[in-house]
Amino acid sequence: MKRLTAFLIAAAVLTCSVSASAVPEEPSVAVISESLLSAEVASAAALQVGPEMPARSAVLMEQTTGKLENCLNTGSVSGDLNVGGIAGAIAPENDLDIQSDFVEGENNSLNFVSEIRAVILSCRNSGDVSLKHNSGGGIVGTMFFGLVKNSSSACRVLGGDADHVGGIAGSSKGFVRLSSVKGSVEGSEYVGGIAGEAVTVSDCRSMVELRGSERVGAVLGYGEQTMDESGQPKLSGNIYLCLDRDPGGIDGVSYDTVAQPAEERSFFALPELSPIFEKVNISFVQENGE
Repeated sequence: MKRLTAFLIAAAVLTCSVSASAVPEEPSVAVISESLLSAEVASAAALQVGPEMPARSAVLMEQTTGKLENCLNTGSVSGDLNVGGIAGAIAPENDLDIQSDFVEGENNSLNFVSEIRAVILSCRNSGDVSLKHNSGGGIVGTMFFGLVKNSSSACRVLGGDADHVGGIAGSSKGFVRLSSVKGSVEGSEYVGGIAGEAVTVSDCRSMVELRGSERVGAVLGYGEQTMDESGQPKLSGNIYLCLDRDPGGIDGVSYDTVAQPAEERSFFALPELSPIFEKVNISFVQENGE
């Protein structure tokens, strides 16, 4: 019998300590009900992803599976696609087939509900990330679901002609919360200080140098504001510090309370600012480039 799983592709040698500490209040869970979804829909990644699981919150708080916590990477990472300092990809397996993955016991079996859980919590990366094609980030390359929270990246993410390049995630359909980036991010298009393209990003901080041709932003290269089921905006509370010219928060445009710039003094006075902003390297370059 196959198992319904999510995989985290390790992008470097990690030093991890996994404990039974409390999981974030939004424990990203993908739920598939066999009575509602066919195998074809499921394999097309039409997963319902979200934190709205109040009846199971007590159980999820005690779970330690499907979680990377307190991981540190200092080595450089390179690859073609889905490249990250902590994880390469958070995605479902390609051979997902709900109808054949479980065996029903005649009339005694109820509808099956399967959960996919992937959490990256309090992880740090300071190793440069390089990619050739698409989806690269300081923490994770691509996220089809899952949660990245309280994580930080202080490195260069070098995409060259690649698209979907970000300080935390290259692309994300999951959740990115309370995470910080310091460094440089470069690519062709969909280049963002936090993510190249994302759906839910909140309370993140970035201080980055950006290089890209299209869809470039200090928070997101591209992202559309939508509301969750409780009526709250999915993009909110993100603040960035401009190092040179203002690239705009999302695709060249800044939005108050969503993705907004801050003056230097105000930025460094923000409460609970990540330790990666405590030290800043300054290089003096002559006109001839030396």
